[in-house]
Amino acid sequence: MSQKPEITHDPLKPWKYILLPTTIKTAPDFFPPLLKAFFAICIVGSIFLVFSYTFSRNSGRLDYSERSWVRKDSSGYGVGDGDEGETNITHIMFGISGSAKTWNNRRHFSELWWKPNITRGFVWLDEDPAGKVPWPEKSPPYRVDIRGDPYGLLAAHPVAPLVSLHHLDYVQPLFPGLNRIDSLKKLVGAYNVDPGRALQRAFCYDLSRNWSVSVSWGYTVQLYPSLVTAKEMDTPFKTFVTWMNSDQEPFTFNTRVMSSDPCQKPVIYFLDRVQDLGRGQTLTSYQRRLAVPGKECGRKDYVPALSVRFINVTAATFSPNMWKKAPRRQCCEVVNGATIGVDGGLQIRIRGCNRWESVTPP
Repeated sequence: MSQKPEITHDPLKPWKYILLPTTIKTAPDFFPPLLKAFFAICIVGSIFLVFSYTFSRNSGRLDYSERSWVRKDSSGYGVGDGDEGETNITHIMFGISGSAKTWNNRRHFSELWWKPNITRGFVWLDEDPAGKVPWPEKSPPYRVDIRGDPYGLLAAHPVAPLVSLHHLDYVQPLFPGLNRIDSLKKLVGAYNVDPGRALQRAFCYDLSRNWSVSVSWGYTVQLYPSLVTAKEMDTPFKTFVTWMNSDQEPFTFNTRVMSSDPCQKPVIYFLDRVQDLGRGQTLTSYQRRLAVPGKECGRKDYVPALSVRFINVTAATFSPNMWKKAPRRQCCEVVNGATIGVDGGLQIRIRGCNRWESVTPP
């Protein structure tokens, strides 16, 4: 009795005629294994891609049932091991190196911005302080690698948060008439009222008098008795020298000369006081720096400017969300442009710029 031939089905047989010319029928039979290997690789790769896509979507999901929360202290900062919420000062670890011989005097700078149970960091000294160098129990969170007078650099702070101040014992005090520590206390006092606005600048113009005003919030105001472009006001006065050699240059940014001619300088005002008015509003007052007798400009157009003894600046509390937008200086306006108060005061209000508003004179 004759046996029926065994019939096998090749699942790849139809593909042979699609992928390969008909002349391949006479080719050696190593092509079928090659095609099988090719399709096996394709199948495995497809499965891998499916699983990768599935897991990548799930990996971004949070398990809210086991979510860890950041503990908030009275200042509103997050403290603890949690990593939820926006970046704040508790996420930064400060490292300070120094000498045990100088730490007892220099530590006072750190005491101004250190916040117990909020700020974190270490101090490395070259030797045992022998019980005299505890970490301070008391941020502005800008780098000052210069010597001389830091005024020109601080008064032209860029559109960025105030980060840090370095080597303050190698520069002159920030405010006239005060030592280094008291100068820094005054600047930090303004910072504590509105951290995001510290040293932020605003330009405005009084076209009725052809005056230009540059406000560096919490530090200084410059009053020019002429119309000055924003680009010029944005360029720092070179009141400082290089860190390494105390040279006049080079620097990685443009500078302009602070002329010795009083008629070529702006009238300069320094922070006198800062006040939180409540409801998200602040008031800073700036007193005119008295010139050396006989050194004031006697030119006719300078006389009205010299009659301004102080400048009051009101502003809304700076929102941290502003740093998430494209950086732009805010605008300001002279409120009492028609007349100067009998007390010699000029009133200025800082505000957001209107659409299409120019920050340079027409």
